[in-house]
Amino acid sequence: MRRITLMIALIFTGLYLEAHEDRNVIPTEKNTVEKDVISNKEKSTFTTTESIIPKDKSWITSVSFYSQDNNLGYLIIQSKNKTTIHQNVPKGIWTALKGAKSTNGYYNFYIKDKYSLAK
Repeated sequence: MRRITLMIALIFTGLYLEAHEDRNVIPTEKNTVEKDVISNKEKSTFTTTESIIPKDKSWITSVSFYSQDNNLGYLIIQSKNKTTIHQNVPKGIWTALKGAKSTNGYYNFYIKDKYSLAK
């Protein structure tokens, strides 16, 4: 009986964690940083504004980098369902991401959980 209870608890824990895996995702319409960066980029003083559409088969549909000092900036990752914004990303990381063979792989290994999300 204990094994069955433990197994059920593990299954529900896994389902809960999977459902909340995207807890760091920032809702598009409520994020003021995204509005400042994307919608008002013409009015902002960004010295670097670049975007790419990954050529590999990736869940990422586009990636943009915005920097005011040409050193650190905002990295905006867009997919069909969500937009994630990382802040204080070095320009070197952006440059390497642009040249990566796998956009998704590079993001997961070098960026995800390593750079804070804009709030």
